[in-house]
Amino acid sequence: MEARVKKAPVKASSRLKYAVFSPSPWKWEMCVFHGGTKDQFAASVKKHIDADIGDTISGAMGYCYVEMDKPVMVWVHDIGDIPTLVHELIHAVFGMLNGRGLTHSKDSEEAFTYSLEAVLKAIMANKKWEAA
Repeated sequence: MEARVKKAPVKASSRLKYAVFSPSPWKWEMCVFHGGTKDQFAASVKKHIDADIGDTISGAMGYCYVEMDKPVMVWVHDIGDIPTLVHELIHAVFGMLNGRGLTHSKDSEEAFTYSLEAVLKAIMANKKWEAA
């Protein structure tokens, strides 16, 4: 019997929503968006951190943008799509830790996994999503 990944019972929102997280212990800020469209997300990224990402997210159901000294911007179409959310969060964690000089290796693996765990726990516990 084939194992199947079940999605959380949350419908994708037609309106773009977001929340801001500051994962410990790294003291970096992450804006997580869900719902809406990739074009709405691209417009929010342009508005908030003045980055033009519109041409880079065609066909995507999730996206992560990392630029040092700016908040990390993550978008998933459906916040209940845990595999896509985790995929984008891994990009965020690698981007932030690599940008601070930490490369992934056997010796640094726990820093990456604990950072992913902290961000994912914060997002899953969040009940206050604001309209973007």
